[in-house]
Formats: sequence, structure tokens, C-alpha cells
Amino acid sequence: MEFSCLDCSVVLNKLLGSELNEILRKMCYRNSLNAQITQERSRAEAERTSHSAVQQQLSELEKEKVLIDLELKDAVARHKTELSRRDATISNVCVNFCNLQYLFLLLHCLFVCTYFYYY
Repeated sequence: MEFSCLDCSVVLNKLLGSELNEILRKMCYRNSLNAQITQERSRAEAERTSHSAVQQQLSELEKEKVLIDLELKDAVARHKTELSRRDATISNVCVNFCNLQYLFLLLHCLFVCTYFYYY
């Protein structure tokens, strides 16, 4: 069997065509992978940015919590001081009231004694 130049060119075109198709298929696959890589990089960058924003917000909230804790401790200390001051005032009032009762009793006794002494 003899092959003509035309037959060789048809066979060659078929071989080259299938190789070109394979090359084109691989190039499309590579472009698809590049697009996926670009998309994943964008997603990763967005996550990094979001994570950074969340970290900053967390830091600000922790600072605010520390300030609130300090304010709370200060308020509790002021409250305890106020309670101590009120307790001292109440104790003084009670002591003064007892002293007044004692003085009233002494005055009453004095009055009764002088009443009986003169009458």
C-alpha cells in the first residue's frame, strides 16, 4: 500500500489536530485553575481583612471592659465608704439619743427630788 502526500497530510493534520486539541484543553484547564487561584486569594485576603477588623474590635472591647471594671470597682469603693459613713452617723445618733435619755432621766430625778425636798 502506497501513501500519497495527500494521505500523509490528512494523517498529519489529524495527529496535529488531536495534539492541538489536547494542548487547548490543557490551556483551558490551566486558565480555569488560575481563575480559581485568583478567586481563593481574593477570598483569603477578604478573610484576613475581616479577621483584622474583628481583632481590632475585640481589642477595643477589651479596653472598654477594663475601663468599666475600674469604674465598677470605684463605684463599689465609694458605696462602701458611704455605708461606713452612714453607719458611723447612725451610731453617733444612737449614742447621742442614749445620752439624751440619760440626761432626761437625771433631770427627772432631780426634779422629783427637789419637788419632794420643798414640799
